[in-house]
Amino acid sequence: VDFSTSIMGCPISRTRAERQTDEQGVSKLYNSFRSDDEDLSMYMYKNLDGEVVGKLPGQLKGEDFVISDCKNSSMYLLDYSAAVTIDDCSDCQIFIGPCKGSVFIRDCHKCVLMVSCQQLRTRDCKECTIYLHCTSQPVIEASSEMKFGCFQCHYPQLKDQFKSAGLSVFNNNWYSIHNFTPEIDDSWSLIRNGDESS
Repeated sequence: VDFSTSIMGCPISRTRAERQTDEQGVSKLYNSFRSDDEDLSMYMYKNLDGEVVGKLPGQLKGEDFVISDCKNSSMYLLDYSAAVTIDDCSDCQIFIGPCKGSVFIRDCHKCVLMVSCQQLRTRDCKECTIYLHCTSQPVIEASSEMKFGCFQCHYPQLKDQFKSAGLSVFNNNWYSIHNFTPEIDDSWSLIRNGDESS
């Protein structure tokens, strides 16, 4: 499914180099919440190239999820989550179902995303299009040529997932972007109904 045609603050900021030197960081974080025998790969997509993958309703059940180092892939999280981190992805389509916490998008290029969350934060991203439902003010930092449109999607479990994530369909600040680095020209623009989208 092509999102563009179907229209459907971060407590810790680290650079790409810092994240790459801490390969065990994700495992340490997840191990503090999950049992030792649980398969952590169920909660991440990593190094995908040209793949179409997804999590169905009931598979995440409010857990954290990590997406990193993917390209030319489509990823669908059709369940509610606690927090989602997306790092170093390019030319991807990503759907994030209701997230009760934050969605962090870093070092991504030419991606199209559909996201519903409490907080959205982007850093060092370029040419990404985000169809968004966000209950707080979305924040971008050191990002350019970003496009934002309103989240428009439906599937049978979505209403209950919004409730589980503590999100209200009546509180959406998709258009109220806060730019931490206003000195960057052409940082962001809005996609209105009928506008051309990426």
